Amino acid sequence: MKKIILILCFVSVLAHAQPNLNHPAKLFQRAQQYEQQDDNDAAQALYQQAANQNYAAAQTRLAWLYYAKQNYANALKWYTAAAQQNDAEAQFNLGLMYERGDGVDANPQIAIQWYEQAEKQNYPQAITRLGWLAENGKYLKKDIFQAALWYEKAAKLGYAEAQFNLAALRDEQGDYRTAAQWYEKAAMQNHDKSLYNLAALYQDGKGVPQNSQKAQDLLKRAAKLGLPEAESALEQF
Repeated sequence: MKKIILILCFVSVLAHAQPNLNHPAKLFQRAQQYEQQDDNDAAQALYQQAANQNYAAAQTRLAWLYYAKQNYANALKWYTAAAQQNDAEAQFNLGLMYERGDGVDANPQIAIQWYEQAEKQNYPQAITRLGWLAENGKYLKKDIFQAALWYEKAAKLGYAEAQFNLAALRDEQGDYRTAAQWYEKAAMQNHDKSLYNLAALYQDGKGVPQNSQKAQDLLKRAAKLGLPEAESALEQF
């Protein structure tokens, strides 16, 4: 009898020790592995299982896969589900869908509301988008000062596109030193247009010491990234 009890206890311990492969976090991890292997069908099936269990990260990835297939109805459905759970990436992408009118009637005001929700969570793409809208006066009142604040916030989070936008803004305003600093940060992330604009500053000696060799090196890096303007500029050396 004692042996039977011990065996039953051992089996019970083993059962509890077995990982729950249907737990949404486990499903999500496995789906990510499949996606990294470019097996999107297998990834989608697992994301779907996790999404059905209300796992926000899986809902967001599932929405992205649907969006890539231009299945906007399902993309909208799952981005909305994740966004309502405060997933910042989903909020930003949902905002883009409303701004562009992908699978839904275009509604810039709803788009901005979702961008603002993601901005509150320091999601750099959303912050940068708000900055761009403010800079260009699109759907928002044109406000260069506010645009710069948003760009700087995202730039400090390390987002290259925001670093470039802020640098370009300062460049236009004649603050070449600040422009060069932000171009440099984005250039370190191989942002092609930042490399190109930084090269121009070095060539002209604006905000940085004049250095034609440095300018040429930067242009070569931008050209390798496929920027046509850089390729054309190199022909002038």
